[in-house]
Amino acid sequence: MNYPDSLNYLNSLSPKGIRLGLENTGKLLRHFGDPHLKVRSIHIAGTNGKGSTAAFVESILRASGYRVGLYTSPHLIDFRERIQINRAWISEETFCHWAEQIRQATDNLKLSITYFEFATVMAFLHFQEQKVDYSVLETGMGGRLDATNLCQAEVSIITNISLDHSQYLGEDLAAIAKEKAAIIKSPSPVICGEKNNIILQIFKENSLRNNSKLFCLEEEFFCQNILNIPEGQQFNFQNSDARPGNFKIPLSGPWQAENASLAIACCLELQKADEKISEDSIRTGLRTVSWEGRLEITRRSPTLILDCAHNLESVKQMTSYLKANFKFNKCRTLFGVMKDKPYLQMIDFILDISDHLILTQPKSERSLDAESILKELPKSDKPIDFIREIPYALYTALKISEPEDLVLVTGSFYTVSEAKQSIDKKGNSTFNPPHGSLAGPAR
Repeated sequence: MNYPDSLNYLNSLSPKGIRLGLENTGKLLRHFGDPHLKVRSIHIAGTNGKGSTAAFVESILRASGYRVGLYTSPHLIDFRERIQINRAWISEETFCHWAEQIRQATDNLKLSITYFEFATVMAFLHFQEQKVDYSVLETGMGGRLDATNLCQAEVSIITNISLDHSQYLGEDLAAIAKEKAAIIKSPSPVICGEKNNIILQIFKENSLRNNSKLFCLEEEFFCQNILNIPEGQQFNFQNSDARPGNFKIPLSGPWQAENASLAIACCLELQKADEKISEDSIRTGLRTVSWEGRLEITRRSPTLILDCAHNLESVKQMTSYLKANFKFNKCRTLFGVMKDKPYLQMIDFILDISDHLILTQPKSERSLDAESILKELPKSDKPIDFIREIPYALYTALKISEPEDLVLVTGSFYTVSEAKQSIDKKGNSTFNPPHGSLAGPAR
C-alpha cells in the first residue's frame, strides 16, 4: 500500500469508535514479540495537560543526549505527528510498512481493532525497531483500559482530574481518578499534579498498594512565582530535597509551568539512575520545547490565537488567562466542539471574553452540529453567527477584524487543526471565499 492507501485503511477503522480494553492490543503486541516491553517508557495520563507534559519530558530527555520516541494524540495536521523520534515524524514509507504488517497480523489473528489501537501498536513497533532510549507515551483516554497501559513505565505521571469522557470513564471525579490511577505499576514512581485532597487519596492508596513512591505537586515539589516574560514565562521549582531552580519555558499559561514542573520531577527521578540527565539539560529542554495549538499566537494585527481547549476546565483556564493578560478591542471567537462536551457551559465562559461568537463545525463524525447550538443558546446581546466550514469562518473573522482585535479559535483539537491548515506561515487566511455574503445567519 502507498501512503494514501495506508491512511485510508487506518481511517476505515474510525467507524469502530472508541473501545476501551487491552485484549486485542495485547494479542497483537505478543504476535510482534512484545515491543512495548523492550523500550524504557514514561507513561502520562490525566484530563488536561498530558500532551504538553509529554512534550516537556521528551525535550528534556532529548537535550540529555537521548534518542526519544514521543506518542501523543490527537494530531493537528497529519497522523504521522502522533509518532515521532527526536521530534521527527514517522516517515510515510515506514508508516506504510507498519500499516501493512499490522493489517496482515489482524487478518491472521482474526482481530478487529480500533484506530487508536492500531496507532498504539505502530508506535510501539516503530520505537522498538528504531532502538529509542526512551518512549514518552500519552494515554488516549482514561488509563486502566487504554491501549498504552500495556507498557511498564519507568515513571508514571498523572497531570490532573476533571470531568471529561464521562460516558466511558465514570460520572464523577472519583470514578475517573480510579481509571487513570490504574497506570500506576509496581515499583515505578508516580508524579502527580492533582491538588484535590479527595482525589489525591485515591492516588495515594493506589501507590501504596503497588509499592510505588508518589510525588505530588504542592507536597513533595512546588511550582512558584510564575511570571510572564516576553519569550513565555518563568517559574521557580523546589522539591523536598531543597533543590531550587528558576526555569523558563516558551509556552504561556500558569498551567504550563505546572506541567513543566511535573516533567522536572519526572526527570529528577530518572536522574537517580541516569547521570546524563543534568540540570543544564533540564533547563535546555524546557527552554526549547515546542508544542503547537496551545495559546499559539500565529499572527498579529489582528492577533490570532489557536488553543485546543476542549473541555470545561481547559476553557475556564484559557479564558481567565486571556482576560487577565491580553489587551484587545474586540474578541471574535470561532468555536467548534465535539458532541460529548458540556458545550453550553463552555460557551458561557467564552462569551465572557468574546464580543462576537462564530459557531463552526469540524469535519468529524464526533463533532456537534453547530447550527443546532443556536437553538439552545439563551438570548445574548452579543452577535452570534453560524458558519459551518472552519476555513470560511476564520476568513470571515479575520476579514472583519481591526488590527487591535483578537481572533480566538478553540473548542476542539479538530477545530484548531482545520484552522491551522487554512492559514499560511504568517497567519493569513488561504481560503478563497465564494461570491456573496461573508457570514452565515446571525443571532
